[in-house]
Amino acid sequence: MKKHSLYLFFLLLSLITTAYAGGGMSHMYVAEKTIALLPDKSLRLLLENNKEAYLAGAYYPDSGYVRPNLYGEDSHWNPFIYTFADYIKEKYQNPAVSNPKLVAFLFGCAVHSVSDIIMHWTFYNVSKEKDFDGDWNKAHHYGDAGIDLLLNIDKNQWFTHPITWWVPLSDLLAIYHRMGKDQYTRDQIIWGTSVTYLAGYGERAISAPSYPYLKWKMPWTAAHYEDWPQGGLDMDEKKVAVYLTNLWARLNTSKTLTTHEKALPQKRDEAESPFFAFAASAVKSKTAIVPITKNQDGSILVNQPIIENPGRFAALLDALLKGVTT
Repeated sequence: MKKHSLYLFFLLLSLITTAYAGGGMSHMYVAEKTIALLPDKSLRLLLENNKEAYLAGAYYPDSGYVRPNLYGEDSHWNPFIYTFADYIKEKYQNPAVSNPKLVAFLFGCAVHSVSDIIMHWTFYNVSKEKDFDGDWNKAHHYGDAGIDLLLNIDKNQWFTHPITWWVPLSDLLAIYHRMGKDQYTRDQIIWGTSVTYLAGYGERAISAPSYPYLKWKMPWTAAHYEDWPQGGLDMDEKKVAVYLTNLWARLNTSKTLTTHEKALPQKRDEAESPFFAFAASAVKSKTAIVPITKNQDGSILVNQPIIENPGRFAALLDALLKGVTT
């Protein structure tokens, strides 16, 4: 086995044994940083006290892009966020007291929605000119993967995310039903969240060896992904705080503000995330197992993975690194 394959595997092993998980680092980073910017103390406390659910929600929408799932696009936009909020309002007289974990998960999903829009349609419109000769697709391809990897090193995100992801499975199915999307199933959501959970380990395992390449490949992006006033993470957090504040007001009004909105047409990105491809391959081949705990309330817990075949897993990590750095 190649030396760097061994390095990647033992690095991954250290991440697992320290009982932390990863995935969607930039989304979770923005989610956590935004809490301090929220003016409402009760909302800040709710998110702090239910941070695991909040951070899991911040990455959940992308689980719908794990192939062959199709619920990703539906889970990224206002129809989903508003239907989710109105569902909670109708189900609970005082949601923040009755089910604060579900409220936190909703707000995590909202973070993802807003930060995606800002990054994709503001920051990448600048970075494409600075690093990619005006090619937005390349800015998107390298930015989505590369910023997470850079962030892990630059902001020391190695051990910042929860060991267990709480996912309100039955509630999500009820929300999709209200959106006219009964084709989405429990198995699809379990598959998607299992793969995204494991993908986070791949991100952390290759972040150090890929760091020099990414600094060379996109030097302007690497220098400004946080502080650039047009779409950098600092701006992102401020815009997200405004959106969450308005969503909190919506959740706490005495009546539902809109009828339940229908979802957008189904859509799948042409290019699959290399991290999702890596994790899906590991799970399908039983190289790694992601244990799922089913709770009586219809929610699930996605637990830290078990590596069944270390040699094969190291080879998959090696292939992932090559894919990201070419």
